[in-house]
Amino acid sequence: MSVDSKLYLPPTTRLKDFEQVLGILLGAKAEQYKIDGSDGVFVRVGDAPKFTGSKAVPEVLVCSIGGFWHWEADDAPFPGARQFSCGMNPHRRGVLVALADIFGGMLDFNDCDSVDVDHLGTLYTKPYHPDASDGDDWDRWQRFKLALQPVSTFEEWGRWNSR
Repeated sequence: MSVDSKLYLPPTTRLKDFEQVLGILLGAKAEQYKIDGSDGVFVRVGDAPKFTGSKAVPEVLVCSIGGFWHWEADDAPFPGARQFSCGMNPHRRGVLVALADIFGGMLDFNDCDSVDVDHLGTLYTKPYHPDASDGDDWDRWQRFKLALQPVSTFEEWGRWNSR
């Protein structure tokens, strides 16, 4: 039996936002671009991980870097939670803690131990507003993604997040 980590996110978490942030944390480049007639900030992330459907389990998406996205996890600690699960290693630990902090999630490092919540997202920077589609909240979220740096360890995320 393998050990997986499980990241539970609020039901309002958008998959596209998750893909972009995961990509940036793993080293994909974020760049700003403009749309004609708009004064807003837009971000494109190159080489972001992609999630594709599974024929065996349609409600679960498979990530191109390994891992699974569940629209509604059966074992979630709160109703409607999104779940991202993957194997754990020191690099992924830093990335998953960062994701929990950015989106306001709960993280279980080891799904085979007796501890269900090893890290509770702090939302220290409070960048994510899932209902933002324009205006100041939208621009703040786009600028946050542009400033975000890749994370290689848990300690590295701690240093970045405490600025």
